[in-house]
Amino acid sequence: MHRKIDCLIVGSGMGSVTCGTALAQRGWRVLLLTPGALEDSFYRIHDRFEHDRSPDLLWGLEEGGFLYPLLATEEQPPVVRLQPGVQVVLPCHRVGLYGPGPDWERELRREFSSSWPAVLRCSERLCHLSEVMGAPLRNITPWGHGRLVGRRHLRTFLRQRGIALSFCDLAEAVAAACFNVEPSQTTVAMAAMAFGHARKGFFAPRRGSKAFIERPIRRFQALGGEIRGGVVREITVRWNAIREVATAAGEVVSSRYVVWEPDPGPQDRVLHLLVDEALIPGEMGRNVLLVEAERSGEAPPGLLHLALGVVGDAHGRSSRKRAVAIRILRAPRRDPVSLLDEAFPGWAGAQICSVPPRQGQPDFPLGSRWLRPRNLAVISTESPLGRGLSAAAWNGHRIAARLLRSA
Repeated sequence: MHRKIDCLIVGSGMGSVTCGTALAQRGWRVLLLTPGALEDSFYRIHDRFEHDRSPDLLWGLEEGGFLYPLLATEEQPPVVRLQPGVQVVLPCHRVGLYGPGPDWERELRREFSSSWPAVLRCSERLCHLSEVMGAPLRNITPWGHGRLVGRRHLRTFLRQRGIALSFCDLAEAVAAACFNVEPSQTTVAMAAMAFGHARKGFFAPRRGSKAFIERPIRRFQALGGEIRGGVVREITVRWNAIREVATAAGEVVSSRYVVWEPDPGPQDRVLHLLVDEALIPGEMGRNVLLVEAERSGEAPPGLLHLALGVVGDAHGRSSRKRAVAIRILRAPRRDPVSLLDEAFPGWAGAQICSVPPRQGQPDFPLGSRWLRPRNLAVISTESPLGRGLSAAAWNGHRIAARLLRSA
């Protein structure tokens, strides 16, 4: 079977759905080829509970954000803005991360009673820096005139300015979670973007990841987009352009453009628990960063990112338990469950769930990796704004805009 379309998208992530929706909205014939069920990339049902594949900080979903048109319909949006966006649990502090305003000042006054004015000024400068990241940093940065200030190591930079060690831990944890790196790798630019996202808002699925991802999928299909399971078997390249793509099922597709979203790889640093609802503190938000720090001034030994699922099981029935996905950004010195139990008493008895790995996507079978065909675009889960689902969607959105301009 041979068919001709405008764009073939090979992938099963948020970037693929975003790119396909933007193209289908302009009348393009788009085929989304996925190695398995598209939903398996985002969540997994285990023991009747819906588990996120991996915790993620969602941004860009505010009104006017680049992801808002993907979700904007007459219905209630499937996401909710978190207040606070992130709850950071430090050895001696529990701080809710708000954007600049009275709530953030109240948090700082309560947790940093002696140094809160300096911490407030620091967070405001980070938010300001995020607004000018796209412009040359010289002469416009609030910290002097250093051209490469954004590349400075975050902890060293803040400590040189007398910022409290506990706030260094907080800023490092938020930046590490937003960019999915170890705390020791965070820079001033990463912290600026993370605090900038907090100002505009972090979001969470209103009724779980299943309801969140189903909305963009339905929108893509309603616009004429097609989703089909399968893998690429062979690619025909002539004159540095992909002419045909053959699938393992024997179908041959001719497409003007091909978009590929590589598989992010196995989530081998994610732990899934079922926690009794009564053991979850009432002030805990949907996103929690648990920091295991020491007073040496070095990077925190351990950092866990917790994403609390919605109350109830996968069938909507009420339950006293809640699914929790825990991403280990930096391994603690002890067992992660014991660290969780120290911060939240009773969690040591939580049920550990073994969520099976999803079906991986094979490598794109190009004959040469050194010369990329001119009609091939690659979606990345990394961006200057962060990493993860929102970063992949941001890259997918930019690729779609570039293809529409070139058509």
